[in-house]
Amino acid sequence: MFFRTIPLVVLGAFAGVLLDRWNRKLTMVICSVVFAVIAITYYWATTPWQFYALTFLWALVMTAYKPARFVVVPNLVPGSQLLQANSLILGTDQFIGMAGTAALGYILDRGGASVTFVLSSTLLLASGLLVAALVPIPQKKVEENRITRKSGFLDDFIQGWRYLYSHPILWPLTIVVTLMWLGLSAQTSILVILAKKDLGLSDMQYAFLSSASNVGGLAGTLLAPMIVWYTGGKRFTALAWGLAGAGVVALLLSLASGFTSVLVLVTVLWTSAYVAASIEEALEQEFSPNEIRGRVLSTISAIGMAGYMIGISGAPFLSDLISVRAVVAVSGVVVLLVAVLVVALIRPRGEKQMKGSDPT
Repeated sequence: MFFRTIPLVVLGAFAGVLLDRWNRKLTMVICSVVFAVIAITYYWATTPWQFYALTFLWALVMTAYKPARFVVVPNLVPGSQLLQANSLILGTDQFIGMAGTAALGYILDRGGASVTFVLSSTLLLASGLLVAALVPIPQKKVEENRITRKSGFLDDFIQGWRYLYSHPILWPLTIVVTLMWLGLSAQTSILVILAKKDLGLSDMQYAFLSSASNVGGLAGTLLAPMIVWYTGGKRFTALAWGLAGAGVVALLLSLASGFTSVLVLVTVLWTSAYVAASIEEALEQEFSPNEIRGRVLSTISAIGMAGYMIGISGAPFLSDLISVRAVVAVSGVVVLLVAVLVVALIRPRGEKQMKGSDPT
């Protein structure tokens, strides 16, 4: 985990400067090609440090690719369709996470490591070629990303940070993202302890719980546009609902004692969590101007990843000081407090700015 997340936290914000200077579509294509090379190189790795180095390099490339994928979305769809587009992207991620892992496991068993790595590399290369061939970024938007700046790299970074910090919506959203993933990532790392040590579940039952997280995530990304529609287009209200739902379910999870109840609660928890995550991602894009969007989204992602790392690594240590169920409950309280933050401080000014726009 350390080698996968440190580059995203330390270098993620700086990657945003590059995204605002370079052609974002070309960045995605180059990253996909590099991913393909790294994937095939894994086949020849023989020592742990070689695996660590490749994983670190993968994460380094991901610091540019991950934000670029979301930075470019507002150039492709109107603001009224951002949530649907993000839901499709995040939902595809969740589905591939489930189906792709199972498929590659089957191929590994049947065809061996060489076939698996070659296939993975080929698919990654194909994704880059598809982006190059099919993603129709308007030429005007591409040229906006190639503006020659008289200021230096560090000046651009500082400018992006100042813009984010001074923005009445984006900076509070940054705090929301950080605290949200602080609480939710704790649920991820503490689940195995709750399942194995507290509930005494079998390996197969724990595997079902892990799958329930992915199923819930997929359901949440698909439900997010419907929740926004149900609230009458009030995105901040829908965001608060998703967060409140995840927080309440986490509190119920801390009291659950049977496998079936835990399975249902884990599914609902991550459904609510990804409703909130999908909506929040669209809000970031909508409030970020194109010429600075790379820096804004990358910085928010880096700060949010820091919260994720603290939660996922700190929860097991905290469970040694208090009970496992208390950790689950505390994480739920954190997410509930984030929902209150959205309702009390962000929603009034946010929905006032968005009044009159078409939310769906």
